[in-house]
Amino acid sequence: MIVLASVILLSLCRIEVAHSFIQKHYKLKEVLKECTNIAFGRTESVDQKRKRVIVKLEENIKGKSEFSQIKINVAVGQRVPKKTTPDMLMSKFRVGLPVIIFYQRERNKLNGLGYVSGTWFQIFGDNKPDKSRVWWSFTHLEIHMHRTFSGSTEEFQTVVRSTLSGKAPAPIGEADVRVLVLTGNGVKPARGQSENAEFLALRKFSKVGKWRVAYQGTKDRNLPTLKDAQILWIGVDELGMDGYHLNKAMEDRIKNFVRDGGIVIVSSQDSDTGKLCGNGWIPERIKGVEETMRGDFKPTGHAGDIFRSPRSVKTGTVHLDDTWTEWSDKYKILATTNGGKNIALATLRYGKGMYIVTALQNETESDVKANAPLMRNIMHFSVKEAAKDDVKMLVLTGNGVKPVQGATATAEFLALKKFSKVNKWRIAYQGTKDKGLSNLKDSDILWIGVDEIGMNGYRLNKAAEDKIKNFVRNGGVVIVSSQDSDVDKPYRNNWIPEPIKGVEETARKDFKPTKNAGEIFTKPRPVKPGGVDLDDTWTGWSNKYKILATTNSGKNIALAMLEYGKGMYLVTALQNESAKNVKTNTPLMENIVHFSVKWLKSRSG
Repeated sequence: MIVLASVILLSLCRIEVAHSFIQKHYKLKEVLKECTNIAFGRTESVDQKRKRVIVKLEENIKGKSEFSQIKINVAVGQRVPKKTTPDMLMSKFRVGLPVIIFYQRERNKLNGLGYVSGTWFQIFGDNKPDKSRVWWSFTHLEIHMHRTFSGSTEEFQTVVRSTLSGKAPAPIGEADVRVLVLTGNGVKPARGQSENAEFLALRKFSKVGKWRVAYQGTKDRNLPTLKDAQILWIGVDELGMDGYHLNKAMEDRIKNFVRDGGIVIVSSQDSDTGKLCGNGWIPERIKGVEETMRGDFKPTGHAGDIFRSPRSVKTGTVHLDDTWTEWSDKYKILATTNGGKNIALATLRYGKGMYIVTALQNETESDVKANAPLMRNIMHFSVKEAAKDDVKMLVLTGNGVKPVQGATATAEFLALKKFSKVNKWRIAYQGTKDKGLSNLKDSDILWIGVDEIGMNGYRLNKAAEDKIKNFVRNGGVVIVSSQDSDVDKPYRNNWIPEPIKGVEETARKDFKPTKNAGEIFTKPRPVKPGGVDLDDTWTGWSNKYKILATTNSGKNIALAMLEYGKGMYLVTALQNESAKNVKTNTPLMENIVHFSVKWLKSRSG
């Protein structure tokens, strides 16, 4: 583990740092809100020998900086091979490159982050009266902050500015669907812009139904951030122009991405006599062919709504160029051109994912303007496909425990919402106080929160009980966070089809996993006995339950599962009444969510 040269930042723009690398996934709004100062600048000088950089500040975006320059001593940074070294940061700076500086004045200390060439780095300095004498010390690269934003500095400046104004689309780390766009190696930027017309058009498609879509541009054909995306758009001339541009490692990365559930959209290809577009990026035979520009296409019976929704796209209205031929019968052809001889649009299923190959001509602004309606339709089709694996969790919450001070939700619900992804599956949380569970039919998992089934008495009626049992029988998962039993107010169990009895207990921390526990106490977070807060537990269970952990020397259940019909119950004895309780139980809650989502997806295929 890396240790900072001095005290680990007490806060970085009020973000608590537990280790030298920032581990937590911070949303951009969290960073922007808590920084005292945000400034845009440009690299003024780079001293490779002494490893020093000077950034000239050009615009105050938040707060009025007292600095005209940010002078950074890079040489003193930590050296952890392949993770962070001074040379790694120095390689990102060139004179004239734009830079963003985020910092907070903390009495006599200056705690900051910088962003340059797609790279986050941490700096700190002493807040001296003479600002011209302040040298900021580089500590390390922030290797996890790409989850907050990863893209060009110019794009990030636009996102920062619009987010602060309240007009921003979802940043890449906060979107429901993330699209990585390989762009910028061939076609020049649009007039007066830092990006080409194709990428600028794509970014306008920021909402598809209920899903927020964020686009991250990259020129790096190695696609290092592909793992964070659900869709890859390979832009105009990126596969090849005057020759093929991908090597085998790049091809394999693309195929693995699709096999594991990703969607790849190939905007176009460029084939010339003697310089054909390679096809190692796709597992089935298809050949790029040189064509003159044309606008004719004919939809097939497989086209569905892709030429109708949300925009109507007619033959003759698009700009096509080099197309595709000699395809295998594994492709589903959506549209042909050239009298049916060539492909204009097709899909290919591979593993858990899909390719979409097109023959769009997107080199000029007028080309993109003509093709924008079809590009929008393709993105709608792709986002719906990518989002179909979302897991919807309904959380019954808010009837017992009060919201966290300054918030509108309980600590338990706020903690759950942080578990936004399990493997490739995104989780969408909806809280409800409705004990009638009117939205249950639209959910995959029901989390019954702390004190929701009963507190000072039982709260569910027969209709709600039957709805819960039917939900599980038909394939849903129900997680019961806790129960509240008192001697004079017994706890009913008609919401579950097998006998189990809630019992009053004093708060305790001991539990013992059984051989049935599997990974629920180890992945993704290790949870040890004594590392949870338990309260009223369970007893009197039937032999249909699979006991995952006991407490009270094996007399009571701390965690158990019951399969019923096509679904499953998970019953726990968590004590989640206070924010402190929830903080203690968060690792096990995260494990329970991961276990439940994986179980659900293993049953649905």
